[in-house]
Amino acid sequence: ELVQIACLECREDMPATEDEIKQAEEEGILVHSSRTSTRIVTENGSITGVEFLEVDSFSFDENKRAVIEVRENSHFSLEADTVIFAIGQRPLIPDGFGVDIMENGNIQLDPFSQTAGREGVFAAGDAVHGTATVIQAIASGRKAAIAIDKYLGGSGNIDEKLAPVEEAEPCFGPMEGFAYMPRCEETYVPAEERLRNFQKVVNDIDEEMANNEAERCLQCDLRLKIKSVEFWSSYDQ
Repeated sequence: ELVQIACLECREDMPATEDEIKQAEEEGILVHSSRTSTRIVTENGSITGVEFLEVDSFSFDENKRAVIEVRENSHFSLEADTVIFAIGQRPLIPDGFGVDIMENGNIQLDPFSQTAGREGVFAAGDAVHGTATVIQAIASGRKAAIAIDKYLGGSGNIDEKLAPVEEAEPCFGPMEGFAYMPRCEETYVPAEERLRNFQKVVNDIDEEMANNEAERCLQCDLRLKIKSVEFWSSYDQ
């Protein structure tokens, strides 16, 4: 079976890293960038293909609506018996659930209580802010957790230290060749094995590799230990 992907973005702007695209190609997936679908081709009630046009430019206007400029006479078709559209996501809120919804379909929060317009209902992550980074989703989840704790009568302190905090050594001296220490490169399960299951595709690193990565740490947290001195203020002016 052949799997093909067509997307509006050019290869450089696809919502995937170059490594992810190469991994897909290694698994035999054909990637067609800068394409927009125009018609599903059917025959006797069954799908036989999809027609496309080449995209010259793709952007969003001030209302976050897609603006697509296509190239004339650039018709392009793919044979297919199954078509899956991946055109974004939005929260699926049941009718009458009682939460506030914004025009874009996301949940509207009270910025102070983190509630979603209904007593005892809180929300966080992509359902509120739309597609964002993992870090932003975690931060949003923490805000909601703090609000929930307060709502249930707690203090809002959700921090939990699972291990004692070790004091950093303030002086560790120069390390020979530190700037040239190589990064531990990820290795992947062979493509032919990835095709047969849904297991993770990145191999684990061993203890030696983990130690080497730890030695490359810049210990940026040491900056928090530096006490400000009076003459620093002159550099801010």
